[in-house]
Amino acid sequence: LTFMVRPGAEAKGLQFRLEIVGRIPQVVRTDPGRLRQALLNLIGNAIKFTTSGSVTLRVKYGGQIAVFDIIDTGPGIAGEDQQRIFDPYERADGTEKGVGLGLPITKAIIRILGGDLKLSSTPGQGSCFTVTLMLPEPIRKRGIYLLPNAFTTLNLFAGFYAIVQGMNHRFEHAAIAIFVAMILDSIVPAQLGGTATR
Repeated sequence: LTFMVRPGAEAKGLQFRLEIVGRIPQVVRTDPGRLRQALLNLIGNAIKFTTSGSVTLRVKYGGQIAVFDIIDTGPGIAGEDQQRIFDPYERADGTEKGVGLGLPITKAIIRILGGDLKLSSTPGQGSCFTVTLMLPEPIRKRGIYLLPNAFTTLNLFAGFYAIVQGMNHRFEHAAIAIFVAMILDSIVPAQLGGTATR
């Protein structure tokens, strides 16, 4: 995402910053296309209306909730206009260029994703659009395999690699399959048990 918006900011002489606050997960469950489009719209607007200074994307995550702040040092938005700009065909700068559908569409996308979009702004100082979304991490699947005797061990262990590969493929996007332990029956010879464990 940052590679897509940074050139546009730098072309206007603006700094684009990405700030990650705390830990964020590598994988979450959401519609990536819609989320990307919403963030691109908001960052694009910030770059468009900011003539000097910077645009910052700040990301925070905790308790399955992600918060994206898009902060600019632009002209800001007057209090009486802060709700109106989310209405169709309205524009924050008062001009008639374009059709003024960017923010209404962005807000609709965020609502489809189950989230919320809020604005805080001070004229002459800049604006901050905040996207709040529940983005759960994938469920971690845990499996325990009970191998009752040496013969079962030999039969199942031969296909264990294939099982692992199949489970990982199955849960590639929905979950992460973790195999915790193989519990071997006491009659399994020590050497065989050690080999299976390795």
